[in-house]
Amino acid sequence: MLGKKIFFMLLMVAISGNVIGQDANSLFSKLGVGQPINPAHSHQFGMGGVGLSNSDLRYINLQNPALLTYNSIYTFSAGMRGENRTIKTKNASENDVKMNLAYLAFAFPIKPGKWTSALSISPYSLKNYEFTYTTDIVGHPGQSTVNEKGKGSINQLTWSNGFNVFKNFNLGIKASVMFSAITSEYKNAVVDPDIIAVYAPSVISKEAYSGVVFGGGFSYRIPLKDKLDLNIGGIYDFKKDLKTTVTRTFELQDAGSGSTIDVDSLAVYDSRTGIPSNYGFGVSIGKPFNWTAGIDFKVSNWSEYYNIDGESENINNSWSLALGGEFTPDNGSTDNYLSRVTYRLGARYEKTPYNVENSVVNDFGINFGVSLPAGISSIDISGQIGKRGNLNAHLFHENYFKFILGITFNDRRWFVKRKFD
Repeated sequence: MLGKKIFFMLLMVAISGNVIGQDANSLFSKLGVGQPINPAHSHQFGMGGVGLSNSDLRYINLQNPALLTYNSIYTFSAGMRGENRTIKTKNASENDVKMNLAYLAFAFPIKPGKWTSALSISPYSLKNYEFTYTTDIVGHPGQSTVNEKGKGSINQLTWSNGFNVFKNFNLGIKASVMFSAITSEYKNAVVDPDIIAVYAPSVISKEAYSGVVFGGGFSYRIPLKDKLDLNIGGIYDFKKDLKTTVTRTFELQDAGSGSTIDVDSLAVYDSRTGIPSNYGFGVSIGKPFNWTAGIDFKVSNWSEYYNIDGESENINNSWSLALGGEFTPDNGSTDNYLSRVTYRLGARYEKTPYNVENSVVNDFGINFGVSLPAGISSIDISGQIGKRGNLNAHLFHENYFKFILGITFNDRRWFVKRKFD
């Protein structure tokens, strides 16, 4: 049994490299390093992403590493994230659907109740955009058609640790190795009536990122009467400049067939990209294995961001507010399966780091989800319906439906040596 579990984990890690970095088309992701990804696992996503103070020994909580101390058994968690996004302008709309890896995580207690460690992989940001427009040619009566597109991600491999300092007070630390690359292309097709051939020159830029980002957190649980707990938690992630290797090439293509006529390398050099610091606080109250309600507030200092050219790209600090709750009618029921199902509901409002047409882009979504128990393991399903941007202020907006399909395996016997065959 142990061999099958380890094989399954290795298989998931092996295929993750092929699925990270795919995301539904979003024009906003052109800015900065792309769209920052909410780190919530499926069971948290159904509550609007709430997870800075609340914990459950059945699930891994990597939003706040301090809460890992409540994972006293071995836990493996994986999730796939899907998205259906519709971009609308005043004259047209476009729909796109994509799937990508949300997370892989494995938590293991080193000293149960005192020290738990976890390894995980997840995307930090995703970029996927493509749009076409026409522009005038300086000194020429004609116009050119410009196509811009980009795709890729920054991924993070994270080692997290939670420590119990004294009764009900925990501290956590984490280190994330950032890696992967984002590719962007700028293509300009000029049609001259005096020239039969139509050429489309393009510049392709690949930015490969690497570096280590550190962060930490705390949590404090206050027991109340009637078996209730009041939970307080906070996190802080340090800013970091990532080493960025830039490779730029020039391609001359036939605009009709798309075939490449000539390729030339423009430059290969090293630069830096600034990743912002983050901090957040959360408060929750609940009765273990029955119900929880909480609220989280997070801030990302995107004013610290800069690209490979040292430019801020007019990206601003962002913040988000999430609130949500979960309810399990009867976790110990033996004759009613639906009573053991956990039901979740939440909402999330975010002031994004994007500034388009001199107007801040806001994002609002309603979340919901369930966990279907299978012994002490579960299948976790959550979704979000939301809208980002404003058609009048930003010339377009995005309607979306996101979901995360997760699985959680819990077992006390992963590394227990067999005494009998």
